[in-house]
Amino acid sequence: MKKLIAFLFVISLIIFWNSISKSIKETLAPTEINTVKKKLVHQIKNTSNEDLDIEETKNQKDSENVSVNFLKDIKKLDKAQQSLQKLPQYAGKKIMVYSKIHFYSNGRIILMLQHPINSKNVDEYEYRNGVWSSPHPVFLSDYYKTYYNDNIFLLDEIKFTDVAKLVAAYEKKAKEIESAEPLTHVYILTWGNNKLRWYPTGVMGTRESLPIHFKNS
Repeated sequence: MKKLIAFLFVISLIIFWNSISKSIKETLAPTEINTVKKKLVHQIKNTSNEDLDIEETKNQKDSENVSVNFLKDIKKLDKAQQSLQKLPQYAGKKIMVYSKIHFYSNGRIILMLQHPINSKNVDEYEYRNGVWSSPHPVFLSDYYKTYYNDNIFLLDEIKFTDVAKLVAAYEKKAKEIESAEPLTHVYILTWGNNKLRWYPTGVMGTRESLPIHFKNS
């Protein structure tokens, strides 16, 4: 593809040279014509190389964007949890998660954490492109404040790598179900009295569904 682009560009410049060569010959001496020709050939060579470099860079970026489903990538899931635990504002402190954590196949994670200083406040964080965002304040209504203590849990209670195990269990069941959709979203949430539950809890097809029995590591 890169060679084709460079070839077409060279052809277009040759056609351009032929179209103006007549007028050049009419106005320039032979030695001047040779000088102009050499400059055009040099320009063709440099421009072709630049086009190849641009195409090479584009292909490299495209290949970097193609990766394994994040929900199956144990190394990347573990990296996300480790980098969360190393956030400077939580240095030397326990990280408390509020309510739920969402994991997406495109590499995103969304969760809410108890504020490191004011335990009554909650901040939202997003993991995208391998980096955790800055904290964003979350508004909690009086209803959620009433049950606040029932919906927080230690980050250390779960392992992000369990997401990959849940996906593996899902895909195994999905083979038995007609038209089961591929899994692109996994989440965990509190289920009363700080109990945790992973979702989805089953595989849904066009004719039937099967449950998934999964527990934390």
